[in-house]
Amino acid sequence: MAFPQSSPQSDNQIKVALWPIVIVLYATLLPREIRLSIGSFDLFADRLGLVLAIPYIIRKLMDGAIRFVLPDLMILFMGVWMIASMIAHYGLATGLERGGSVAMDATVGYFLSRISFRTLNDIRKVLILFAPGVFLAGSLTMLESILHRPIVQPVAESLFGKLPFFMGGDVAGYKDRTQLFRLGLMRAKGPFSHSILAGVYLSSLIGIYSLSGLR
Repeated sequence: MAFPQSSPQSDNQIKVALWPIVIVLYATLLPREIRLSIGSFDLFADRLGLVLAIPYIIRKLMDGAIRFVLPDLMILFMGVWMIASMIAHYGLATGLERGGSVAMDATVGYFLSRISFRTLNDIRKVLILFAPGVFLAGSLTMLESILHRPIVQPVAESLFGKLPFFMGGDVAGYKDRTQLFRLGLMRAKGPFSHSILAGVYLSSLIGIYSLSGLR
């Protein structure tokens, strides 16, 4: 996949930090039960990390850390389209809440990555810093699958409260538990909100690490 390149001048003159994106990545490994509720709006850990990163992103964009190219503009258009389509379907208030949250996740996450990853070595450094979290999340998910019971979710619920069923669900609450097992292993979700998300997230990282050139 080809990423738009920053201008050589900005790469030499504008310094960027890797710790903001490392914090956001680690936040994606936290259970959804860890959240900040403001009225009917929930700020999950990764979303809260993106919100806190917005001033940093804006400052770096104004400093000229990247040179805007067509894919950047398309991402911005995508965010606007998400909000507009949600408003058209759900109405103004609900559409702004649902569309705005999804659009923010996509656009802010993209530009944080765009600013942070300007060389392959930047990506490698972040992968090294992120490796302990990936190992822990993968190990817990694998352990849940072998033991046939959730480990992370009960602990998170006891500390931060339960999520509504449509947001988090409860493995023990499913009526047909046969759907939770494949080849003698439970479809575990570990710290993630769904077993499919856990599989996609962790299996994608296998490919990223294997192609990164890290030994």
